[in-house]
Amino acid sequence: MQDNPFLFSNLKAESMSLDSLEICRRIAHSMREPGPWAAFVDEQIRYRNFSIAEWPKLSLAYGFPGIASFYSTLDECFPDEGWDQIAFDYLQLSVQTLEVEGNSNYSLFFGIAGICFAVYLASKEGARYRNLLVQLDTILLQELERSFFPQMEKCMSNNWHSAPDLYNLLNGVCGCIAYFTLRKDEPWLNKLALRCLDVLVQALSRPRIVDGRQLPGWYVCPSDLRIDEEKQQYPYGLFDLSMSFGATGVLATLSLAGQNELIVSGQLDLIHQMAYWLKNQQKVSASGICWERCISIEEGDSSYESSRDVWDYGAPAVARSLYLASTVLKDASLGKFAEESFEKIFHKPPIEWNLIATSLTHGRAGLLAITDRMAKETGNFFLKEQVRVLEQDLLMFFNSQHTFGFRMAAFDGGLEPPYRWVDSPFFLDGSAGIALSLLSMHSYRALKWQRALLIS
Repeated sequence: MQDNPFLFSNLKAESMSLDSLEICRRIAHSMREPGPWAAFVDEQIRYRNFSIAEWPKLSLAYGFPGIASFYSTLDECFPDEGWDQIAFDYLQLSVQTLEVEGNSNYSLFFGIAGICFAVYLASKEGARYRNLLVQLDTILLQELERSFFPQMEKCMSNNWHSAPDLYNLLNGVCGCIAYFTLRKDEPWLNKLALRCLDVLVQALSRPRIVDGRQLPGWYVCPSDLRIDEEKQQYPYGLFDLSMSFGATGVLATLSLAGQNELIVSGQLDLIHQMAYWLKNQQKVSASGICWERCISIEEGDSSYESSRDVWDYGAPAVARSLYLASTVLKDASLGKFAEESFEKIFHKPPIEWNLIATSLTHGRAGLLAITDRMAKETGNFFLKEQVRVLEQDLLMFFNSQHTFGFRMAAFDGGLEPPYRWVDSPFFLDGSAGIALSLLSMHSYRALKWQRALLIS
């Protein structure tokens, strides 16, 4: 089975005798010492065993803040087991590294917002680390003032396209807004969130004129495309439907902000416009429904890659964002459509999901986490049954002989072979993220870490 990360598991693994929570604890024990953990990552980077060429130590995705978030979530679930001390150790490394290397940007997954997020998760809802949070939040404000606000103002005043990296979840302000929705303890951060939302809503509510055609404001122009294949396939630009970089993540952000009473003028209209636009992008193939990750502005053009049903894009991502939108719009028909779309994922043969191994982003852990949340919020019995099936499939990949229990599929370019199995401990594409997904199954209420992925 471990030869091919795309197939649905039929292994008989040692996890058959272990439950999810025991596996989470084993993963936690495997990385409880920050020194050896950091030395291992350094070595793997040096030998080019990961898909990343350099180690972003301060990132939520691949660094100390992500591991701190894992231990804080363990402490949230099991407050008497001492996990908060290990979270503190990783936070201390984050702060020490920040003091030496400085901050590079405002993003959630690769910048200062991710450090703020990790510290808040460890803070017992603001009861701890208050001085540190104030200092970090101030740095975040400074970064937004230095970069996001002036660049967006320049784009809007000149009627330019707003680059997605200014506003998307992974690199842009949507990640900051996701963090702000947790910070009801700080009124000034609520005001900052509303300011960010106002700029975002203004920018994306404005239609774009391309070759005489009026397109939605989330159109991505050719100069902003990130991947060579995209540039070749979409010379006139595209619409990105992913959670991490595209419209699905923006819709989920706006909707979660609305759920948390952060609403600005035009926000509900934009949620409605984006939701029904995304709804209409659903396609029906021989195996069932799908949403492509990218679609062309040229009618009839298809995506350069096949669809996947993962956290980042495809039916799970879009259906979840539509469901979140339905709760803010109080649109029962949209909510029903989202729920039924989620059910239809599991009417397809699992191989058609195109899962890539085990991770949160494109693998089993992400599909498990997002399906579990949908099942709990809708009360859908069929989805609850699928959660159990997904959990067992994921657990088949656990092996105590591996450094962190699970291995990931690492790729040297894109998401196609050749790939190799690697021991990865990270939040976004590693064992910490897998353990977080498993922990969430055992909590009826949404766990705070899920806000980073806009799951809840």
